[in-house]
Amino acid sequence: MTYIFSVLQIIGALAFFIYGMKVMSDGIQRASGERLRGFLRLMTVNRYTGVLSGFLITCVLQSSSATTVMTVSFVNAGLLTLVESAGIMMGANIGTTITGWIVSLIGFKVKISLFALPIFALGFSLYMLIKNSKWKNTGEFLIGFAMLFMGLSELKNAVPDLRQNPEVLSFLTDVGQYLPVMVKNLVYLLVGALVTIAVQSSSAAMSLTIILVSQGLPLEIGCAMVLGENIGTTITAELASIVGNLSARRSAKIHTIFNIFGVVWMLCALPFIMPLLRSLSPFFGGGEEVSLAIFHSLFNLSNVLVLIWFTPWIVRLASRLVSPRESDEGDTLKLRFIDGALLDYSVDAYIIQAKKELEQFLTYSKALLEKHLPDFFEDVGSKKRDKLLKKVSKIEENTDRLEEEITLYLSKIQQRSMSAVQVLDLDNVLRISGYFEKLSDISLELAQHMMKKRKNAMSEDLKIGTVDMLKKVSVALSYVEAYFPSFVGDGGKPDKAGEFAISLSKIDAEITSRSRELTKGYVKGLDGGQWSVKDAIYYKDLIDGIERLGIQVHKIGQVCYATK
Repeated sequence: MTYIFSVLQIIGALAFFIYGMKVMSDGIQRASGERLRGFLRLMTVNRYTGVLSGFLITCVLQSSSATTVMTVSFVNAGLLTLVESAGIMMGANIGTTITGWIVSLIGFKVKISLFALPIFALGFSLYMLIKNSKWKNTGEFLIGFAMLFMGLSELKNAVPDLRQNPEVLSFLTDVGQYLPVMVKNLVYLLVGALVTIAVQSSSAAMSLTIILVSQGLPLEIGCAMVLGENIGTTITAELASIVGNLSARRSAKIHTIFNIFGVVWMLCALPFIMPLLRSLSPFFGGGEEVSLAIFHSLFNLSNVLVLIWFTPWIVRLASRLVSPRESDEGDTLKLRFIDGALLDYSVDAYIIQAKKELEQFLTYSKALLEKHLPDFFEDVGSKKRDKLLKKVSKIEENTDRLEEEITLYLSKIQQRSMSAVQVLDLDNVLRISGYFEKLSDISLELAQHMMKKRKNAMSEDLKIGTVDMLKKVSVALSYVEAYFPSFVGDGGKPDKAGEFAISLSKIDAEITSRSRELTKGYVKGLDGGQWSVKDAIYYKDLIDGIERLGIQVHKIGQVCYATK
């Protein structure tokens, strides 16, 4: 019964520690999520700066899993390349070593309650008493930071001193007594991997291992467990990528390959490194627990220094190992970025992916305005017109589905805590989605309308005028397309919002002016007996429909530049 209670205490302390880490990570992401994302993209011009950005962000978030899953989501959204993501993940592995140093140097030498409770009090005051969201998020970060150390304190108290429990210590050391060194290390490596998979946090598993080593667990066993924890942490990214696109799955595989390669060569070198670890720990004023922190840092740093030169080969290997699914290809609608709820850490990531999905609407709209609708004005036979109508109908069905999927996807996060900027961003995505879908509805109406008139049924003047009007709508869409990366956050230039707005307003005025000219023309034709009332109504509906297309494009543009 005593052992069961001790195990429950350890589990509870671990849960306290992990929850504190999650609250801290959530708080810092809400407080500076947009800046972190901007920093991540700014610092990934190549694999080397990617390593630095991955290291710094992991130091801030205190979670390599958060950095890794964030990276997978950005690859899924097309914001990062595979090579860039490889650098970030390497940096995240170095950044996660900071936790080991905090635990080994502060956790064992400072009375944690002396500063944890005051920090908790400050964070709680900011969170509860101040309405400003930025300060509330900062308060949440401080609460998480304090809880992390309080959980660490409880973990230290919950883990039994192995030196005073010789039967437990002898069991751990006797497990591999009759096994070769390499096989014995593999057993302990598996234990470390399983612990990490169970707690879903390499930092928590590492902290537990450091405490066990400080309580008498042999350093050799601790080092083997740390190597296993580096493999166990890859599970988070692999799970996050399951519902992602091809690039996201390959990005997660890069992380796995990198860690496995590192563990393999370090496992071979482990017997030769042990004397070095013990000789270095006195310089940091610590015992075996500091030696383990040194090993963790040495392993991850040397692994990056060795494997960063082989990044292109690792990317190629990941690409070979992860083949395209059937859903990754084909000309029917496929959701490229929002196949599922990819991660639990950042509202920004959800919105980014939904914004990237809007680019499919652009592709469909271009096809309608530049190809399919203009073809109806050509003198073609009934069969070709039937095929054209089927294509337009298919696009309309796809945009209906796309709007539904985006709305459903974003509804998953509407109950989550969001900043005012995030709420506005989400609303803008939904509005643009609706405008694009309406554009395809109008296009289908026009296509069905034009099916009523066969070749030579339209006057040449009206044909030239309506085609010209449709071209102007296409020009307006091209302006939106050129500015769209700025709205999506994919390298656009928001400083040109004014120039974009002027161009869009100008072409919108031209569309309206052309509509009025054509309206006057068909009225004159009706008065002069040039065509029947039925023909006049047909022409009027055609002109109005094209003008409505222009209105939808203008609305999309307004949302795009109004957000910058």
